Amino acid sequence: MKTPERTDALRSDLMVRVISVAALATTVAYVGWRITTLTTNAWLSIPLFVIELWGALHLALLVMQGWSSEAQSPRSDGPTARVTTVVTATFHSPVELERTLIGCQAMDSDGLVVVAVREGRDDLLEVCDGFAVDRLTGTGNHVDLFWLAVDATNAPLAAWLEAGQVPMHDFVTGLASRLDHGVAVVQAAIGQLNKDSLAHVEGGRDEHAFRQKVAFPGMSRHGAAPWFGGGSLIRTHAIRETGDIDREDQAALQRSLVRLHSAGWASRYVERKLVRDNAPDSMEAYLHRRRRSAIETLRVFRTPDSALTKSGLGLRERASHVALALAYTAGARQLALTAVLITTLATGATPV
Repeated sequence: MKTPERTDALRSDLMVRVISVAALATTVAYVGWRITTLTTNAWLSIPLFVIELWGALHLALLVMQGWSSEAQSPRSDGPTARVTTVVTATFHSPVELERTLIGCQAMDSDGLVVVAVREGRDDLLEVCDGFAVDRLTGTGNHVDLFWLAVDATNAPLAAWLEAGQVPMHDFVTGLASRLDHGVAVVQAAIGQLNKDSLAHVEGGRDEHAFRQKVAFPGMSRHGAAPWFGGGSLIRTHAIRETGDIDREDQAALQRSLVRLHSAGWASRYVERKLVRDNAPDSMEAYLHRRRRSAIETLRVFRTPDSALTKSGLGLRERASHVALALAYTAGARQLALTAVLITTLATGATPV
């Protein structure tokens, strides 16, 4: 018997699919027509056509991700192995680390909490003294610090938090409920503590709301959810099986994820916001975060672990990795389109 929630989900799926099919059909018809106009001022028409194909590809990938809203049912029980929670702190403030550790104290999990601090940050080590946590120091980045803690504790399962992120009380259990057999990484949605930052639009809505509600769950259904580091649960032996990667490489996380998928492991995404963080409240912080995310996502395509060429990946997995990367090229696409429009106004030549 269908529940009201299931009926609503089916109606939503039907509406999404009708709109998606209409959008794709219109796009295909338009692209077909544009092919017949490429000889008109080809020097301007062809660049515009490439930009349009760029957008059409992004649309097709979004349709693939959002085709169905049906999520997998979480298990009622998580893995029996004790989960070690690793908190990494590099250039964070003592207040950010303290906020995270207070959240860790309130978690349902009774596993070990290890704080990995960048060497030379005595102020962060002083914060650790007020909490029942193990601590260690290292010279690397957040990825290197995480693995330093994992190696020191020999943890089979590790929950990862970055300083500043506040876990909900069921952070570990909520992620563990999706760590099914064959799943190596579970990434949680990250909510924002503040609603008036540069990362929010009118009404206090996060600029990443669409990706969190549609794109990421779609990738998760394909077994290829994104992995951002903090706010995740990792089956550590699965990562080790994929081979060593330079942890100082800015694309280390994405390279590991591509290798996991090519080896048959899956990654999942939990839509519940099991972690809260402060959205950047200054332009410098906002650009820094965006730059870091873009570099980590795009740099992998310049390595042997590129999702375009890596063997062992299925079509949906490749599509998920490419879709994530294309989201960071939207600005370049808009800039290129603007250049075409300015050229049209300046020269009087039309691209069609």
